[in-house]
Amino acid sequence: MRQQTIRRFLAAVAALTVCTFAIAQPADQPAPRLELSRRVFDFGEVWQGNPAKAEFKLKNAGTAPLVVAATSSCGCALVTQPRSPLPAGQSTSFSISYDTKLRGRTNKRVTLTTNDPKQRSVVIPVRGVVKALFDTKPTDVIKMTDLDPGAKTSASLRLVNTLDKPIALRIRDKQENDVFSLDLKAIKPGYEYELVATTVPPLPAGRTGMTITLETDFDEAPRVLVDISAYVPPRVAVAPTKLYVSPAMTEPTERTIQVRFRKDAAIRIENVKATPDTIKWQIIQRPSRQTSGKTAARELRVTLPPFQDLPARGAKLEIYTSDPSPEYHKLEVPIIKRVLPPRRQQAKPPADKGKNKQ
Repeated sequence: MRQQTIRRFLAAVAALTVCTFAIAQPADQPAPRLELSRRVFDFGEVWQGNPAKAEFKLKNAGTAPLVVAATSSCGCALVTQPRSPLPAGQSTSFSISYDTKLRGRTNKRVTLTTNDPKQRSVVIPVRGVVKALFDTKPTDVIKMTDLDPGAKTSASLRLVNTLDKPIALRIRDKQENDVFSLDLKAIKPGYEYELVATTVPPLPAGRTGMTITLETDFDEAPRVLVDISAYVPPRVAVAPTKLYVSPAMTEPTERTIQVRFRKDAAIRIENVKATPDTIKWQIIQRPSRQTSGKTAARELRVTLPPFQDLPARGAKLEIYTSDPSPEYHKLEVPIIKRVLPPRRQQAKPPADKGKNKQ
């Protein structure tokens, strides 16, 4: 997830750079010109878990440097960044790959933003069908939620062969971690299996997950991937973890913060400290609100000042609870000024140098 966030950030920075360079060129001035080796990524039909990737050649056939940035419509279609700026006459390449863990038909897109005056935005469709060797029931993941740290809990799914011939299935060696033990049972050998995941306590707080690889004897689809996750609510947590103030917030704005806790902890909010003190707060005096079978929450009403009244460095709330542990006794919620990127400016025509001549 962190790597995906970093990729999106870099792509956004690159796109902003493109906008900076995207100034209309007079007809008699040098200009970049984008040429692509292909404009569609259609991977046809592939088996789930098999690679789906394409290389694209990109050339600057113009007479000025080409600035280009690539962005994807979703995290399932990953795109690398071409070299930019690209001098006139030179070529570069980039690739698009699709995550074939996701079964079924897809219709995503990758967008190239450039300073080519005739191709400011080029959309590359990403199309294809991911076929499943095994149907999974009741869902395609094993998910266990709301667990106790000491819980030894099992969950399973069934894998049903979609072909008319038997397919052997086995768990790839050395995949178990400290949280899960795995067992694959042949309900009907070659045709139906049951994958069972059992948690191994003590379980860490938060979400733990992994992707299990099952190996087959079918050469065209040698592996089947299954995601497994477990969630243990932390003893105390705050939601949301951050508050944002945007330039559109020109008046004081109310927000509600929840201090969530495991029911066996019986936590209270004892005090709140706001920096700066222009941030107003009030502990809501009412019975704790149930958020799940294992957790409940106390609530805090916060009044945020207008955007212009917050310091540039932002602000914060310190929430003190009745939990004796330092980790949970003081919870911090940053308040961040969210400055939106400037809107793309229209290019202004060059000034007439002779206009003011006498």
